[in-house]
Amino acid sequence: MGFLKDFGFEPILLIAQIVNFVILLLLLKRFLYKPVLGMLEKRRNQIAEGLKNAQEMEKKLAETKIEQERILSEAGKKAQAYIEEAKSAAEDFRVRSAAETKAQVEAMLHKAKEAIEMERGKMRAELREELVDLVVKMTSKVAGKTLTDQDHSRLSQAVLKEIK
Repeated sequence: MGFLKDFGFEPILLIAQIVNFVILLLLLKRFLYKPVLGMLEKRRNQIAEGLKNAQEMEKKLAETKIEQERILSEAGKKAQAYIEEAKSAAEDFRVRSAAETKAQVEAMLHKAKEAIEMERGKMRAELREELVDLVVKMTSKVAGKTLTDQDHSRLSQAVLKEIK
């Protein structure tokens, strides 16, 4: 034991250093390690939720596109039905009087086209608004912050420009 004292070894100091180290370890574990792990877990959950929300928005966007195609197809079918109806009416009236029938058919075709164009315009406008709202919501969720009116307006304009 004498040779340990020659090297400057003090058992009391060693025990004090071990106690200090254990106390420091416990303090770091309680006040640093657990909060840092909690913060990392919270961030991990936020990222997972953001990815989930982004996937949901992507799915909704795909559903919206499918709905848009269905609506346009339906409008085309309605247009075809209007055209067929106009042709049928034209055939019946042509037998009676050619001049009167021609005027009526042109009026019906024009009316049908206007109705279709108006319907398409309404549906496109609705789809654009819905798409802009989805993109803005998705962007705010992914970004993790609330958008200001200016940011919302700027993002809406950019999305509308991209859609056109």
